[in-house]
Amino acid sequence: MVPGSVSLLVVICASGLLIYSGTVKALSPKRMASTIDALGLSWNPTRVAVMLGWSEIVTGSALVVSKGDIVPGLLVVGLAVSFASAGVVAIVRGNRVPCNCIGRQDVHVVGWRQLIALPAWGLVALAVWMRPEAGSTELRLAWVAASLLVAISLTMRDLIPMYVRARPVRVGLKRS
Repeated sequence: MVPGSVSLLVVICASGLLIYSGTVKALSPKRMASTIDALGLSWNPTRVAVMLGWSEIVTGSALVVSKGDIVPGLLVVGLAVSFASAGVVAIVRGNRVPCNCIGRQDVHVVGWRQLIALPAWGLVALAVWMRPEAGSTELRLAWVAASLLVAISLTMRDLIPMYVRARPVRVGLKRS
């Protein structure tokens, strides 16, 4: 039972991460488009950034909604290969391009991290096949809720520092 619980936790966290990062790319594709353009990977980087965002959203959703078929695992592998391919392109060309991969605060450079992450994404795909089956709609909805909680937590990680920086400075006045 423990391997099934661990794989479910991995799947829920990966789902939330993909939904979060995909939403950031789909709603605000400029940063990812600049990465794609700097790597020379597309003639229309903005369109590809939006499509990548939606691919991540669909994959993240499929991880918790699907009923044990191989499609979500294959989607994860497809995304992982595309991420690793971008890393290889950056390394071979010697490009030092900001990743903009996982949200607004991702300032890492495209390259070795994408290659190192490839086996981890493979483990996520494996976890999809090892997770326990959701016998009821209620359990599947709980998985979706947990996945969205991860995505919301990552969003808050971005928003709280922005709120703190934008908050007006309050000056305390003493009464005499």
